[in-house]
Amino acid sequence: MREQIVATDPQQADAAYVARLLLGAQTEHEQRLTAARLLRRDERFRAAVAAVLEPFEMFDADLAAEYGKALRQARPGVELTARRLRILERAFARAPDLEQMLREFTYNDVLRLGQVTRRIFTWSMAELLLQRAGRPGLSDYEVKVSLYLAQMVVDAVEILCAAGHSPEVPEVVADVRQRIAEMIAR
Repeated sequence: MREQIVATDPQQADAAYVARLLLGAQTEHEQRLTAARLLRRDERFRAAVAAVLEPFEMFDADLAAEYGKALRQARPGVELTARRLRILERAFARAPDLEQMLREFTYNDVLRLGQVTRRIFTWSMAELLLQRAGRPGLSDYEVKVSLYLAQMVVDAVEILCAAGHSPEVPEVVADVRQRIAEMIAR
């Protein structure tokens, strides 16, 4: 009997997706989703990644889990914005320099996977980027960059969780992705 693969994102493996995969033409987002799926399904791949990636628990993993629990327990139609913002206040209190770090963040920081990256690849940073994208007065370009970075960060969170470095928070990842999609649709 063939094992059923459960999708972690609305992206389906249709003919166009497979063609992009075979041609090496997946978007960066699709590549990160593929890596997360591999980490969940292939223990050898997970062990190899874990061997290279030193322990990397997100500073806000407990708060993301708290928000995930609220998402799971919410009744349909219940708005969780105020609850999310209260939880985020606690996260930002833990990392009051997060916005400053974002302003000074460079591509080389990602390549080093150092202490800065540990603060960047978190649920709190994805939320900060979403807040930034919603600020009035930003150019379309600035909004798109913030949304792209939020997507990159939430993809990285999913990969880190799938690698076993932080507790899985699929509801939180899905919630952030949904809000990114909503902002893009506006």
